[in-house]
Amino acid sequence: MRMMNNSTNVLYRGDNITLHNDSVEAKDYGIVMKTSFGIIASLSFFGNLLLCLVIFRKRSMLKMPYNILIGSLAVTDMLTGMQCAIIR
Repeated sequence: MRMMNNSTNVLYRGDNITLHNDSVEAKDYGIVMKTSFGIIASLSFFGNLLLCLVIFRKRSMLKMPYNILIGSLAVTDMLTGMQCAIIR
């Protein structure tokens, strides 16, 4: 299917998008997305790791139910982030 636009001629072929007229190609955004995803994933991992270290090193914090919930959510978030980073 071919779509016409006033400024750019765009040709759609399945998942690949080809832009004409010296425009930025959609494929270039993949590098930006992967880099930003990597930065966000690493910040999330290390932030949750610090939170887990604080909660589990200070045992008196584990006596409050909400601290146990926050700690378990941090562990789950770390594991989910690692799984998503490995899959991608």
